[in-house]
Amino acid sequence: MTGMTSADYSWARPNRRFIPNGDYLPSVGKAPTMGELVVQVDVSGSISKPELDAYNGHLKRIVEQCRPEKTHVIYTDTRLQRHVEFEAGEEVQLEFYSGGGTHMAGGLRLGC
Repeated sequence: MTGMTSADYSWARPNRRFIPNGDYLPSVGKAPTMGELVVQVDVSGSISKPELDAYNGHLKRIVEQCRPEKTHVIYTDTRLQRHVEFEAGEEVQLEFYSGGGTHMAGGLRLGC
């Protein structure tokens, strides 16, 4: 996913570390970001709170490293239960649901 991030370089302000050597290299204009991120979370009855906490930790690291413009979280058991959007800079926090069976294709019908 980090390969999908992009950074803009700016020639307007030089990188001062390289000026004494006579080199003029661009500085990073903004932090690397990626487009929108969609994450489907299994909230079926077989998923426990500790497992969801582990998912949440992984998702937070992905958001920190990739800096998506927007994060869509789709909660699914046998069908779409909930769709939550988080804007860039907003803390992503997964919620615990104890649902029914598992049929992850139910979340694919959202069409974000």
